[in-house]
Amino acid sequence: MIGMESRTLYSQNLTFRLLRQEDKPFLYPILQEPETTRPAGFPPVQTEEAFERFWNGLTQYNTAVAILLEDRCIGYYHVHKYRTDNPELKDKQCVGIGFLIGRRYCRRGFGTETLLTMDAFLLERFDCIFADYFAENTASRKTIEKCGFRFDENYEMFFEELGEQKQVVSNVLTRQMPAGGKPEGQSGTAPPAVTIRDAVPGDERVLALIQTRSWEAAFRDILPADTLTRLTDSRTAEEMYARVLKNPEIRVALESVDGSPHGITAWGRNRSALGDDTAELICIHSLPGGWRRGYGSAMLERALAEMTRAGFNRVILWVFAENSRARRFYEKHGFSLTGKAQTAYGAEEVMYEKRLIPKEDDADGA
Repeated sequence: MIGMESRTLYSQNLTFRLLRQEDKPFLYPILQEPETTRPAGFPPVQTEEAFERFWNGLTQYNTAVAILLEDRCIGYYHVHKYRTDNPELKDKQCVGIGFLIGRRYCRRGFGTETLLTMDAFLLERFDCIFADYFAENTASRKTIEKCGFRFDENYEMFFEELGEQKQVVSNVLTRQMPAGGKPEGQSGTAPPAVTIRDAVPGDERVLALIQTRSWEAAFRDILPADTLTRLTDSRTAEEMYARVLKNPEIRVALESVDGSPHGITAWGRNRSALGDDTAELICIHSLPGGWRRGYGSAMLERALAEMTRAGFNRVILWVFAENSRARRFYEKHGFSLTGKAQTAYGAEEVMYEKRLIPKEDDADGA
């Protein structure tokens, strides 16, 4: 039905293909997590017999795709027929989708990465995609909205397996939105193509350009004018990145949006003598024209995932005390103040920290 037979798709961190028998040992314990399954509309699967019934229903029509992280199944993305009463879409080829990711893999950007990859694939075959979520499921709402879906309707439905009447929010992503339906800043319905890769020697000039433009916009009211002018000298920044890219202790990433360089991140072991289990987010910069569109979140989530895979348990960062925009951004992503402060370039910096081990009650699914 969805054209994934003998197909494998790849994104920045994940691989996607149809579910196989080898995925069952990984998926079974995920489906036993009530905090994972209930937001997706069904109770946990408690027995092997129940799991076999669920598995057969999921895979019999080749519409369930495994979400793989380093060859380990961490969840699935499911496609099903969808009927809509929307008069603008009733004659279109529509499908509904749902996705589920195990709790230990949540809050790392994998839900967003899954939607961006699989939805782009489906829109080559179908006119529109519907994604529904329970009204109280804030995590799914944020992920779905971030990926370009727009609101379609609210409805109520009794979920027999849960034994509950639920309010459901329906959202749609179309190949070509009706007039007035485009998300702000996008030229069509599909979200911009965002890629993030490791920076390599030869990227110095573009890294310097992004940093200096970001600093000019972000710090003009925080740092003295002469200091900011010195810090945003492009040649000095380019020489600095030439040194950094030769340092194996610092990981630098370059983000592009629709093929154009947009943002950078750098991180490494902390420079504040806080122990070997603590990483430091050294910088996250992006061109000001793309602020508040989720691109910074994508960079941050990738960096945090890299830190976790590298064995770090905590991450710290320093931010100017007067940089309220950046502070709100980090607080939104779970960072909290440590109470430590220092002076840099004549302005006060404050330290934030975040635990890298996901909380037990985190869930990611729709």
